[in-house]
Amino acid sequence: MIQDFLIETRGFSCAYKCDMSPNPASFGSHCHEDYEMIFILDGRGRYVVEGREYTMNPGMLIILKPGEFHYAEILGTHPYERYVVHFERPLLSELCLQYLDYICDPSSNVSNCYDPDVVPGRVRTIFDGFRYGSMMNDLTKRTYCSMLIFEILIFIADKAGKYGDEVTDNNSISTAIMNYINSNLTSEVSLDELARQFFVSKYYLCHNFKERNGITIHSYLTKKRVVLAKQYIDNGESASSAAERVGFRDYSSFYRAYIKYMGESPTFRTSKKRREKVYLAEDFDNGQTRLDILKEINNIKD
Repeated sequence: MIQDFLIETRGFSCAYKCDMSPNPASFGSHCHEDYEMIFILDGRGRYVVEGREYTMNPGMLIILKPGEFHYAEILGTHPYERYVVHFERPLLSELCLQYLDYICDPSSNVSNCYDPDVVPGRVRTIFDGFRYGSMMNDLTKRTYCSMLIFEILIFIADKAGKYGDEVTDNNSISTAIMNYINSNLTSEVSLDELARQFFVSKYYLCHNFKERNGITIHSYLTKKRVVLAKQYIDNGESASSAAERVGFRDYSSFYRAYIKYMGESPTFRTSKKRREKVYLAEDFDNGQTRLDILKEINNIKD
């Protein structure tokens, strides 16, 4: 078994995780504000992404866009072993982003879950290679890890659209509601409107959605809007402009929701991004060149 490790740097993290006796309560529905890759090493059960169910198999690769709700449902006492990688767009080169957007079309609600039969064996080796990043300085680590992400995306690019086996959905209304919300994030969305749209009572609407996804419709919509607002803020918009753009009626509601889900204020996020731009500009001021970085990466031995 692989030794546990965690690598963290600005805009990136990678962890190896293994739960020998998985506790179902530990895998509730959630989403992230960054991209996530999950590579399944071992595990039995299913993965649910935005209401879509996928059979979990060793060698499965899941690529999640920011704001996509997901959870694992582990069967029995079989160990759940995986690599989990989180990364932000600024970590990647322009060319790498083109591959990312080709695979994970930001305007699409289709989840990217790839079965082992379409995931090249080389991908497992790449994930194993992330652990070497712990031996590097911060700049080299970011460069090295972005290169590995790029390599994974290249191998997966021609598999885009070849998803894992989707389990038959007996609660299609829940998935349809998610799709409707995602298509109308910046518009007015209410329970009354959803009930009229899907010809069901508000009680059934709320009960079915919560039972199916482990989260209320209100929490799902709010978190989605906060994640989208964060992306606008990261792209240079003011917090107030981002709040209005994603559909919040007043700034105070947005401010409270942002702190609840992001753990920081939107104004702090704005100043933090400014500081990061300064850090990135100073990365090479210590005399380390890109050639030095490549030499350091190439000197890492297994």
